[in-house]
Amino acid sequence: MKNFLVLSSIIVLFYNCKTLNKPQYTKETIEPSDTYTITKIDSLNAFYFVYCTKNKLTYKIISKKEPNKYNSKVEINKSYHFTLINFPDFSKNENPLTGFNPLVNCFMLDKNTEVCKEKNIVGLYTTKNLKGLSYLEGKEKQ
Repeated sequence: MKNFLVLSSIIVLFYNCKTLNKPQYTKETIEPSDTYTITKIDSLNAFYFVYCTKNKLTYKIISKKEPNKYNSKVEINKSYHFTLINFPDFSKNENPLTGFNPLVNCFMLDKNTEVCKEKNIVGLYTTKNLKGLSYLEGKEKQ
């Protein structure tokens, strides 16, 4: 019986420590480090390129052009919450090194549009809460 109580106490303690360290996200509580300020918006063919900064670093977000259905167009010099996804996203591959060459600086987005990494830009990214130039609030952590 004594062993059972000790084991139960350890399990409860472990579970409580694990849940205390896990960040809790809701629509209203977004981690401040996910805030980016838009500095430039470019477009080429069927894509937008949104340049944004965080902690003095610049990121390039690729967003496919779409009709503005949402009335919440992003603006230069305003800040938004983004969860950036590397482009190209190799995380879904069984072997993330398949087809990956760190020396490749350009990628074809479609048959007419090539996007390249740029000097002084951290990398190429996408995000789930940007459709065209529309900001979708609440899609940051999905």
